Amino acid sequence: MLSRCWGGIYSFEVTHSVEYGWHLHIHALIGSGYIGQADLSSEWQKITGAVIVDIRAVQGKDKWAAVKEVVKYPAKAASFLGEPVLVNEFLLATERVNLAYGFGALYRVRSKRHSEVKMRCPLCGGTDIDFSGDMGFCVPKICVEKVVGGYIWRSPPGK
Repeated sequence: MLSRCWGGIYSFEVTHSVEYGWHLHIHALIGSGYIGQADLSSEWQKITGAVIVDIRAVQGKDKWAAVKEVVKYPAKAASFLGEPVLVNEFLLATERVNLAYGFGALYRVRSKRHSEVKMRCPLCGGTDIDFSGDMGFCVPKICVEKVVGGYIWRSPPGK
């Protein structure tokens, strides 16, 4: 199946529930020939033990909406932000981990950033998000504070 893919991008979304605990989702946009639902499900089961996959064809004008959909998840405000213990677990587990990545023909592709269009941190509203390192991107340091035993979220300035 990998031989049919010329490249793509993927990102991770992490959710938490009291009933099931942590759950990792992968969202991907893959450049390839046709891949059937049953084939993908079978391969996914070999890798993860799970069989549930959702695959959709993206064509024409829908491609940019698909890119936005895939890359939004690492920056999406998590459902567990109100739980300091869970936030600490998440930050410890994802420190120096790429939550969005390109591979194949899309490896290390960087978008043009226009000065009038800046990404804003959902916590502090800051626009000093760093895209320069090899680790994907980082939110401004003002959002988190390292303490003995982990991290804590800082309140937005003036709050």
